[in-house]
Amino acid sequence: MIDILKQICNGFKVVHEKNIIHRDIKPANFLLHKGVIKIADFGFARVVDSVDEQEALTFLGSPLYMPPQILAKDKFSSKCDVWSLGVTIYEILFGRPPFTAKSPPELLENIRKKPLVFP
Repeated sequence: MIDILKQICNGFKVVHEKNIIHRDIKPANFLLHKGVIKIADFGFARVVDSVDEQEALTFLGSPLYMPPQILAKDKFSSKCDVWSLGVTIYEILFGRPPFTAKSPPELLENIRKKPLVFP
């Protein structure tokens, strides 16, 4: 498990170093082949001048893994990928995402008001 998490973080670091915002980090976009983890599906990705550059909102991705900024339709940066990575790691470790809901507005409300629980 530790090796898988290290590979995911190292792959994410490479994406970050290339000034790429993936915008759809989730478990389904990590592929395992012969013991090696690969990040997949760069369909929503953007190359930016700086990973700290604020982007205008584009509501793309999978809501369960979206950071609060995107759910709230605020501007975002590559730091939003860090949220999605955290949600992904949580799901890998505990078998479910940390927050769920029936709609994006309800998910945002749950993120803002419900405590994060570690089973």
